[in-house]
Amino acid sequence: MLSVVAASTITGLLVAGAPAHATPVDAAQHTVRIERFDEATLQEASRSATALTSADSEAHGRVRQHLDEAARNGRLVDESRIRVAEVADPYSADETITLVWDSPKAPTELLYSRRDTANSDAHNIAIGLQMGGGDTTGMPTERTREAQPGSGYAAVFGIDNMYLEDNGCSTGWFAPSYSSDYDHKIVSCYEAWGLDKTPIFVYNRWALWTPAPSDIWGVTAETVDMEVSARPWTGHEGKIKQLADWAPRHGDSLSTCDSNRNYTVGGSWGGLSGSVTMPINICDKYWLNINAGIGTQNRMTIDFDGVRDGQMYMDIAGKYDAVDQYVLPFWADRNYMQVRVCTPTMCNTEAWAKADSGW
Repeated sequence: MLSVVAASTITGLLVAGAPAHATPVDAAQHTVRIERFDEATLQEASRSATALTSADSEAHGRVRQHLDEAARNGRLVDESRIRVAEVADPYSADETITLVWDSPKAPTELLYSRRDTANSDAHNIAIGLQMGGGDTTGMPTERTREAQPGSGYAAVFGIDNMYLEDNGCSTGWFAPSYSSDYDHKIVSCYEAWGLDKTPIFVYNRWALWTPAPSDIWGVTAETVDMEVSARPWTGHEGKIKQLADWAPRHGDSLSTCDSNRNYTVGGSWGGLSGSVTMPINICDKYWLNINAGIGTQNRMTIDFDGVRDGQMYMDIAGKYDAVDQYVLPFWADRNYMQVRVCTPTMCNTEAWAKADSGW
């Protein structure tokens, strides 16, 4: 079963990768199938989580996991806010694709691509989810009250004169192409903080990726690419003057990944100052792709390029200067993961991309 618990999105699909050790085959021997579920289909299939019945045991389990993840990140989500949509998996009989979300960002499109090779069980898959729209534009409309230290927000633990503008998390599951007792799982979160009555904002992003382990001897599944990004929402770029600072500021020389280091990001304006402190996971396999300054996208990206066979955690935060103290900026997020699946004779790829419609 492929199930996606979401509150963010995707803009494209990757259908890539060929057998690493197999004899080259003609393109005609490949069959590519792409199934698209549009917004109307997803809305028609959606219902409130409180409307689930005892027969919906798996959907209940996904909702419970989403609520648990939210609680661990300091978000107390009312189950009545959660929506669930289920559609038939186009490539697996008797299976379903499940989407669960708790924010105004509702799913607007789901693309599922599969590339099969003739006379072989080898295939590549790519999944794309886009979130946005729903009952609102998918963006916050008013400022929330100041969050006090100890509120339980997982990423930010030190708050100095900043208020919480917006926050949210999503949890996504999707079935691997190989035999496993588990699904791939991605948890993606964001926080926007502001220094009241100033143009100073801090945007914090983090993601936890748990690839499904193979339960077949000789079959390996390794993450070879992972990306966590953020940029101003398309159409609202003019509210941001520039990305002025970020954490981490550069790659690290640590040879062991999953080491946390605390970073403080903030600023001052008109005699007021404020900051937030958060743990950032560092690794020598991470590199930064920063596009900052007036006239640029003001995009921040942290990217993993390497080979890992277990759980991964990535974070990035940025200090943004708005054009003035009156605007309310919005950000769009993007996540991307690529898994290489190898047998003793060939390798194939799986890709998952998720980006807000404002990306």
